[in-house]
Amino acid sequence: MSVLIPNHYSATAALIYVSFVCLASIVHLYRKFSAGLSRVPPAHWTCAFSPLWILWHRYHGTELKAVLAAHQKLGKIVRVGPREISISDFETGVAQVYNAGFEKPHYFDFFQYYGQLNSFASKTRADHAACRKRISPSYSKSTLFNSKSLPKIIHKIVYQRLVPVLQDHVKAGEPVQLLPLFYAASLDVLNCYILGIASGPNFTQDPDLTETWLRHYENRYAPQSFWLQEVPWLAQGLGRLGWDVMPRVHYTSTKWVEDWMLEHCDRAETVYQEMLRGEDVALEDVPVVYHQIRKSMSKLESENANFLAGAREVFGMVLSYAIYYIAQHPKQQARLQREVSRLGLHLSQQHGADDFPAAATPQAIESLSYLQAVINESLRMRPNSTPLPRITPKGKPVSISGVDDIPPGTRVNCFQWFLHRDPTLWPEPDKWMPERWLDEKTGLLKQAGELPPLWAFVTGPRSCVGAQLTYYSFGYMLASLFANFGVEVARPETYLRHSPGSLEDELHVTLQPVGGSDEKEVCY
Repeated sequence: MSVLIPNHYSATAALIYVSFVCLASIVHLYRKFSAGLSRVPPAHWTCAFSPLWILWHRYHGTELKAVLAAHQKLGKIVRVGPREISISDFETGVAQVYNAGFEKPHYFDFFQYYGQLNSFASKTRADHAACRKRISPSYSKSTLFNSKSLPKIIHKIVYQRLVPVLQDHVKAGEPVQLLPLFYAASLDVLNCYILGIASGPNFTQDPDLTETWLRHYENRYAPQSFWLQEVPWLAQGLGRLGWDVMPRVHYTSTKWVEDWMLEHCDRAETVYQEMLRGEDVALEDVPVVYHQIRKSMSKLESENANFLAGAREVFGMVLSYAIYYIAQHPKQQARLQREVSRLGLHLSQQHGADDFPAAATPQAIESLSYLQAVINESLRMRPNSTPLPRITPKGKPVSISGVDDIPPGTRVNCFQWFLHRDPTLWPEPDKWMPERWLDEKTGLLKQAGELPPLWAFVTGPRSCVGAQLTYYSFGYMLASLFANFGVEVARPETYLRHSPGSLEDELHVTLQPVGGSDEKEVCY
């Protein structure tokens, strides 16, 4: 006798079976794609199933300290969230991730201006390639080294703007606060290369404008940006409920920065139209980068605003700290002064605004071994750092820092600090020692393979496009300064009292004219 099973039992059994298969598939896929992460030691016991530990530290600004401690305890790769790791070695970690061109996470959306992508904010390879193609010709080494405009621009900014400010401090017997002044000078160099001297600003001789710009820049990148960068889904949800996580000053300052850039781009357009009409335009007034990418105006302005962030966060800050390090080390300062004295940069050798010293070419600046060692060591010693996150590619697991099967969509972070302050790579890593970059016998720069990598501008297809401009500008400004002045530390009690690079940070030095530079005024 057969037993009839009611239809509703058949449906229930089928549902149970399908649910079991789905659950088994989910477990299988989870194990398959999370096997690699399970082998990565967690920075905190909660990191395997919750992002709260790393989010807490990011919110409070203690991420670098906390993750560094985890690496020191657990090794070169640590897990900081359910789908997030941190790496601290170059060959098997950084080279695998950054040289391979892994894409960026939503973290970088915040760095757009005018609602437009730029080379820093672009996440996908295709978007980045398109952005980089627009601007890279203007920043290539060959373009910079053969530029007729760039040397004149830097020369004028140094000798018509920066040196007179320094002379005023010498006359008054007052110390110089390095950070705002060299933020200003670095912003001038970059803006005037992009837009031309006539269209660019004059921050160096306008401390009020510098203070205003820096304040708006800080408001633009307010601490509350944490919510947009790390938990955008929460920020969006709160926004739908009428609660904006960003303060009002973020929006007013963003508009101020964008309007300010538009004003200077309009000036550059006027000069560009004069060039089209065949009117005479001085070499230093040619808007070099603007000319290159003016066809897409909003994208041009987004790129320009992005480069100003580089002048603020890297060029200006590291240059200021480099001068302070030199002031702390009299023997190294004397060696640098001897080397740069051959470039013809002393005030007594300057005869006019257009009299660019023939010996101070980009090629000559690059050939000065000790100057380049000072620049490299100062970049290595950069006193702050950011995580530079990337995302592992879709479709297949990857191997990172000796761990296989890291799943797709995993966020990978590496602070430059980890590579530059590693005592296994750099003896006495917290000491500023330019000599570490030089061959003891020849005094020349060591070859690339003789030292650990310098990762100041990242590596791979997303390396900083402005690296060569920074090196030349950095070198010319240091050479000009130390050809004319000696520096000594002043008010040492303020050093590292506040977060490096913050608006509260202070670096004070006094200047002494070298070789009679106080006897000649700049009066072009």
